[in-house]
Amino acid sequence: MSVKGWHFCSSDMRLGYGDGREIRDGEWIEVDAKPVLCEAGLHASRLILDALQYSPPRPCLCRVEVDGDVVHGDDKMVGRRRRVLWHLDADTTDRVLRSFACRTALEILPPDATPVIREYLTTVDESKREAAYSAADRAAYRAAERKRQNRRLAAMAAAARRAGR
Repeated sequence: MSVKGWHFCSSDMRLGYGDGREIRDGEWIEVDAKPVLCEAGLHASRLILDALQYSPPRPCLCRVEVDGDVVHGDDKMVGRRRRVLWHLDADTTDRVLRSFACRTALEILPPDATPVIREYLTTVDESKREAAYSAADRAAYRAAERKRQNRRLAAMAAAARRAGR
């Protein structure tokens, strides 16, 4: 019985690890090996976020079906056969992933965040990205410095208390 999942493949739509076969929507690709997680077979993940951690640079996102002695792990599966049901090209995958990352960041963005950060995360306007990164770096530095200063002041107060006894 086949299982649907997600897989990120290289932007050239070819199998990796020296195989090089072209991946085409609707066509089964098979390997002549007993499926073993992380070792042999054609892999995918049930959850798209799990598949993302195994993504190559600049990937294409594929909705797949895995079949043939399927072995399930915690965050992936492997079988003898895999078929791409549909895929997004590398540019579209990049846009979707970047938009997802920005929306996710917006959900946890503090209300006092620099406006350029909020603007970039809202619009995903690439012309704002560098300014947003710089502002985020400055904010992270200030937060780390404030934490360091807080530890120092707390230590000084504790030392003063001990000396006063």
